[in-house]
Amino acid sequence: MHEKQKRHAQFVRLPVDIVKRVDEYKESKTISSRNEAILELIKKGLGKAD
Repeated sequence: MHEKQKRHAQFVRLPVDIVKRVDEYKESKTISSRNEAILELIKKGLGKAD
C-alpha cells in the first residue's frame, strides 16, 4: 500500500550568525516575523524577489 505523503514544515536549528543576519534584515525591511524574513531571503536567493 502506498501512503499519502504529508506536507508539513520541517524544523531546523539555524546557526546563531545566520539568525542574527536574518534579524538585521527583518528590522531593516520592517518585516513582522522572522519566518517571513527567512522566506523572503530564500525567494531572493532563488531569483524570485518581488
